Amino acid sequence: MFHSSRSKDLSLFILYPSRPRQNTSQQPSHAQQPQMNGLQQNRQTINDVVRVIERLTDQMRGEMRETTNQLRSDMIEDMKDTLKEYHVEVMKELMSMDMRSCNRICNSRITVKNQLIHPLPSHQNILPNDDVELYFPTAVNGLQDLSGSEIEALLDFYGIESGNEDLYEKLERLARYLGINLLIFSDY
Repeated sequence: MFHSSRSKDLSLFILYPSRPRQNTSQQPSHAQQPQMNGLQQNRQTINDVVRVIERLTDQMRGEMRETTNQLRSDMIEDMKDTLKEYHVEVMKELMSMDMRSCNRICNSRITVKNQLIHPLPSHQNILPNDDVELYFPTAVNGLQDLSGSEIEALLDFYGIESGNEDLYEKLERLARYLGINLLIFSDY
């Protein structure tokens, strides 16, 4: 922004470059008086226009700063929301992994066939008890009583591949995944 009188004089010079500078010590003649008033009015009008342009420019800069700050604020809020959602998903996965680990540890301590089995969540964080189509036994002796199709359904639920194994091998694979000690099956 130019606010100095030098820039105003420069603007007049640009508007009237061929006019010589008049001596201000002399009084203008009566014939020149209306022309001088007109020039002063033009100069005042130009100065007013320059002030209006400067004020509008400052106002536009302020609005641009506000808009930029608002956009930054909106972007930051969007990023915070995204990070919160990601954090929730990560925490769910960690809790699921932690639950799987804890339940495996509990299941590894089973020493009697009628002790409770702690179900593990699937990789989609679903417990087998929540799936209507699945039957999950509550104790090891219930696990030994599962049919071939029930064992296969649980293996599929947990994403464990089972090939052409016999029923006992599939049951062992499921028990190993659940953390159940295989010695408990010794008299199966």
